[in-house]
Amino acid sequence: GPNTGGMGTVAPMEIDSSLFQKIIQDVVEPTQKGIQAEGFDYKGVVFIGIMVTDSGPQVLEYNVRFGDPETQVLLPLLAGDWGKVFFDIAQGKKPNLQWKDCYATCVVLASEKYPESSVKDVVIEGDFSEKETQYLLHAGTKRSNENQWVTNGGRVLNAIGLGSNLNESIEKAYEQADKVNWPGRQMRKDIGQKALKNHRH
Repeated sequence: GPNTGGMGTVAPMEIDSSLFQKIIQDVVEPTQKGIQAEGFDYKGVVFIGIMVTDSGPQVLEYNVRFGDPETQVLLPLLAGDWGKVFFDIAQGKKPNLQWKDCYATCVVLASEKYPESSVKDVVIEGDFSEKETQYLLHAGTKRSNENQWVTNGGRVLNAIGLGSNLNESIEKAYEQADKVNWPGRQMRKDIGQKALKNHRH
């Protein structure tokens, strides 16, 4: 299909332990060794985009930043302070990360004609109110001269839902997504369904 940026994510992702080990062994460890061999004094994030194929995990990209929209479901799950985590990393310390026992879902709301182009300056109607477990993150928005939120990019808003189980987080994300609308708004309706199917068995 069309080459979109990520249209949604769920976390934590449960994957087969043998696949996880293969990713660590074939991708993560050689990456670490490569950085060390180059002598980089690198302190930060290495985000590895991987596609799992019939012949195993394949690296699509490396980023020295968090990925989008993966970050949106990773950040709320930390039981702690990301500011302290990043400060420790900058000091060359390895932080001990603790995670909350909950799930997060992000659904991307995109503009008309995305991904080929994007229709900008369309007024976004609806309810922007937030709860701790349901909120919107702005990606491609701006304030108009009339002080209204309008579209200003391809991926416009992220609807986030947090829940005690995967299904609850998915439901909350879609409930949040449905609070806002504009002509031509696009979103996938199947975010998390594959993970939910695997989660149940």
